[in-house]
Amino acid sequence: PALLAPRELGHRGRKSAYCRVPSMSTADPPFDLPPARPRMPQPIRAMLWYVLALSLWGVSAGLVRYAALEVPAIELGFLRAFYGMVLVIPWLVHARVSPVPRRHLGLYLLRGFMEVLGIATWFIALSMMQAADVVALGFTMPFFATLFAAIFLGERLRLRRGLAILIVLIGAAIVIRPGQTDLGWAA
Repeated sequence: PALLAPRELGHRGRKSAYCRVPSMSTADPPFDLPPARPRMPQPIRAMLWYVLALSLWGVSAGLVRYAALEVPAIELGFLRAFYGMVLVIPWLVHARVSPVPRRHLGLYLLRGFMEVLGIATWFIALSMMQAADVVALGFTMPFFATLFAAIFLGERLRLRRGLAILIVLIGAAIVIRPGQTDLGWAA
């Protein structure tokens, strides 16, 4: 038979006055509990998630290159966004999170439009260029982000950031090999 015993937190962290516990002596447990497994440190977990994300990004680029032989790149971008939405909506409903906050709605719509434009141009570039060239051009994003932040947001460019951007541009130029290959308008 089960007895009612006081407990501070109940199911899902809600306060509960009583919960059911088995009636047995605490000195004689019916089984041995396994030792508690230590939790993985947060930086290691973050690193593993990042490696997984990069791996899936590479798989996505390869699948786009393969599928672009049969399906237009714009359609592939739509399918990616659609299936991403299908995967995210159940989480949003379960977490009771509004997908589009009412505050700053215009900025969120602008960000969504820019994301769709970015995915479309990324998929078009992957279907028309070598994947290494597309990725190398993608590494120039910090340059453009810093440039636009300086122009539109008034952010100051310091020496360290300038040197880092210069290194990124030199690395992208080495991979792309300007003058040796014709990148075309997709670049």
